[in-house]
Amino acid sequence: MKNVLLSILVIATITISSCGESVAQEAEATQGKVELLSPTAFKEKLIELKDYQLIDVRTSAEVAKGAIEGALNIDFNSGEFKVKIAKLDKTKPTLVYCAGGYRSAKAASQMSEMGFVYVIDLDGGFGAWE
Repeated sequence: MKNVLLSILVIATITISSCGESVAQEAEATQGKVELLSPTAFKEKLIELKDYQLIDVRTSAEVAKGAIEGALNIDFNSGEFKVKIAKLDKTKPTLVYCAGGYRSAKAASQMSEMGFVYVIDLDGGFGAWE
């Protein structure tokens, strides 16, 4: 009887441990995730999310011609980009865009490498948004 109880205890412990590893692996898999969304899906994400950061990585001259409401401008081409981005909350979903999609893709990749948990890139940039 003791052997049976011991076996059950060992099996339960292994099962619980492997479940914990599974959850940890799943959380790890979402770390640094970059998602590319169409303008429609991007708009839906802005509505769906309650707490996020919206970053426009274009130049100030580009932003002067129009921007998505509520966006913080951090110019990807400036020498201060990484310094300014590093000050943001890495745990919040971060939506990023540029004019056509190239700079925001590069920015999203850098942000992922810097430890941002979830970065959402606007496919086609502000040009596609308009």
